[in-house]
Amino acid sequence: MATPADQRILELLDRWLASLELHSTYVALDDDAYWKVQSWAPHQRPTRWIIDLATQKTRALRDLVQARIDMGDAKVRFTTKRTGLMLLFGRSVPIDSRSIVGFVRDVSAIAANEQPSEHAPTSVSRFPVDLESKDLFYSGIYEDGWFGKDVRIRLDAAKGNPRLDVRFEVPLISDANFSSSVDISVDGTRLGTWPCPLGASEVSAPTSLSAGIHDIELHFSDVQRLPGLDRRPVGAKVQAIGLD
Repeated sequence: MATPADQRILELLDRWLASLELHSTYVALDDDAYWKVQSWAPHQRPTRWIIDLATQKTRALRDLVQARIDMGDAKVRFTTKRTGLMLLFGRSVPIDSRSIVGFVRDVSAIAANEQPSEHAPTSVSRFPVDLESKDLFYSGIYEDGWFGKDVRIRLDAAKGNPRLDVRFEVPLISDANFSSSVDISVDGTRLGTWPCPLGASEVSAPTSLSAGIHDIELHFSDVQRLPGLDRRPVGAKVQAIGLD
């Protein structure tokens, strides 16, 4: 069921589409007729390809919003650890009432003739500095260098047949018997599974990859939660990951 916010988004998208349809009819007008349609604010007349592209993208966005509504896309709230008197009263009342479906790193509007970046770093080892690169695509890595349960990162191999090197540490947080493993794939092809006992670990796996950009995935079999009020689920603390 659509929420009031969902309905508002759909209404705005419908208004944009109606406006774009009107503008598509104005394209055939000469300048004198165009400026007599209404009291326009000074602007550059949009061309046919701009209107067509905007219509295509707006329809795609509306379809995406509608599909999310139809699928009953579940929203979640931030969980907050309660302490002291907070454990006695109002436990059913959310401390943080915001509903979220995910975290957004960057939203950009680019010209139709501008292509997404075809570059990527060869490695990541400085946190959070390396994560700030506009050329880096990743998910599942916290800015302070923690791996989540599932990690995806796009890196560049400067030469063929590189080694995938991953250095990380699984710290002792609360369970001295904790251990897990990490399953690693590159471009959808599984490289293997490596044990992740407590302490420092290093994976150095040979590959037959060509030079260029590759998508790397790491999936940890188990996670720990950081202590205190943090409570983030983490697979390991990463020191570096790269194609060398």
